[in-house]
Amino acid sequence: MYEPPGVALFAVGTLFFYRQRFEAIRLTGESDKPAIFLDQETRIQDYNQAARKLFPALEDSFGEPLEAVNTALADHLTKQDILAITQDGDTRYYDVSSTPFLAGEVTTGQLVTVTDVTERESYRQRLEEKTEQLEALNRVVRHDIRNDMTVILGWAEILKDHIDEDGEDALDRVLQKSQHVIQFTEVAREFVESLSEEGTAELEEIQLQPLLDAELAAVRDSFPNAQFHVSGELCDVSVQANEMLSSVFRNILENAVRHNDKETPEITVSCEENSETVRYRIADNGPGIPDQQKEQIFGKGEKGLDSPGSGIGLYLVHLLTDQFGGDVWVEDNDPTGSVFVVELPIHKPSNKTS
Repeated sequence: MYEPPGVALFAVGTLFFYRQRFEAIRLTGESDKPAIFLDQETRIQDYNQAARKLFPALEDSFGEPLEAVNTALADHLTKQDILAITQDGDTRYYDVSSTPFLAGEVTTGQLVTVTDVTERESYRQRLEEKTEQLEALNRVVRHDIRNDMTVILGWAEILKDHIDEDGEDALDRVLQKSQHVIQFTEVAREFVESLSEEGTAELEEIQLQPLLDAELAAVRDSFPNAQFHVSGELCDVSVQANEMLSSVFRNILENAVRHNDKETPEITVSCEENSETVRYRIADNGPGIPDQQKEQIFGKGEKGLDSPGSGIGLYLVHLLTDQFGGDVWVEDNDPTGSVFVVELPIHKPSNKTS
């Protein structure tokens, strides 16, 4: 026969235990997220069906330490990183959180909730991969290209006193192009570093017409055997970009010549504008691009520099137009060839007055 004080304590203890267990069942049962209830010694007291499906070893594990059932999950109770779980060849990522149960200031247990964050983690990994690619590109630009061009420029300057009048013009062009490449690598380096550091490239208002005139003059000089035409007039509008915008058009113009199978490559530039955007169309008479490759050549949806496209030039075109809030794509030309379309939002200066 229990003494009255003993009976009272036993009743309170029993009530506390079942209330605690009822709370755990209520919490784990109402959520479709995997949830596990642990006592103060991290022994398993309860779990829901979602948890058992994700962690099959939970079945018949009541009273066992979590660490003995799933070491990785137990470790993530105190870690801040993401838990990766592979089932049937599919890897998904989870965030593990813990909510303590308290009796006054004493922890009597905890509810472990596992949240699927696969989409967020996959996006983070893609950003990390893109950053690594940009950093690799930065090293190529900063060291290989810039250093080689500096050497070429140095040797070309030495030739000044060793050529006749017939070679002066050619040497001047070599010096001019070498200086341009060195300047370009500096701008490219700053651009890549701004992206690698998760920053935002600084944009400014740029007039398109003089920029296109300069790029057309440059490619005419570089490819004297090709013909470059302008259909109509170049659109006299401004966009928000930076000095790298010239690389967008130069890469497309040069690509239209280098991948052309005609004896005389012909490239025609035209433009059209509406109230919001301007589109530049660069058409060539080359072999054209198959439909299944029209996205791949820019590295869109692929792995950037590892994509099966036509090289770093068009990948940069895609990166830059996206950075400037625009887009680029390829259409078929008639009767043969391709049309690269660059679309950019028109910059509209604010008319606000103080």
